[in-house]
Amino acid sequence: MKSHPRITLWKKGVGLVQHNDGTKMYCPNIINGARHLLQIYQFKNYDPPPIEIENDDVVVDIGGWIGGFMTYASHKVGPGGKIFVSEPLPHMFEFCALNAHANSLKNVVIDGRGIAGKDGERELHFLSRDPEMGYLPETDGHTHFDGTIKIKVVSLEEFVMYHQIDKIDFLKLNCEGAEGEIFQAIPKKLWGKIRKIALQIHEELSPVSGDVMKSILSRYGFEVKDESTAKTRWAYCWRK
Repeated sequence: MKSHPRITLWKKGVGLVQHNDGTKMYCPNIINGARHLLQIYQFKNYDPPPIEIENDDVVVDIGGWIGGFMTYASHKVGPGGKIFVSEPLPHMFEFCALNAHANSLKNVVIDGRGIAGKDGERELHFLSRDPEMGYLPETDGHTHFDGTIKIKVVSLEEFVMYHQIDKIDFLKLNCEGAEGEIFQAIPKKLWGKIRKIALQIHEELSPVSGDVMKSILSRYGFEVKDESTAKTRWAYCWRK
């Protein structure tokens, strides 16, 4: 683990993992970075059938982390597609930017604001001993986070308007409990522009339960595949 000149905020060293397709992934932790690529490429945690990312898709990535999904999606949509990433934790934003540069991604926009229920300023919480992920909730029911940073947040509606996004072919939410408030704030008109969703549900973090989120999805015409009973799990959603 060595330093990298483009990473100024992470002080614990920078690792590099490379996928067999040539994708380079700089990461704060080699084990987590390798696991991340395995989940994306091998296990298809983000876009299993029937919600595969397609050529020319417009993708919104809420919770970009180090940019593994961003890089994968960028290659899948091709030059005619676009990836819009929200990653508000500053040192993870740097990793996203580094990995976009390392993989020569030309169709990616990375936004350092978080997405929440409404526009404003919030505290993003994290564990000081392991600050790779940020959380809008103050606790996950077991752990009280001991680090905070002030961030700007916007609603998904404002994010879409700001970036002039006409449609969302694929919406990915892996945002550590913020998914419930994001869902509740999406207006009907915007729901009509969303085609497929990969949703990580955090029952112990989100103030809105998975069942409530699934009822919202059903109301707006989505089929939902939610086969796990785990408190943290993926649900996959597509238009009927």
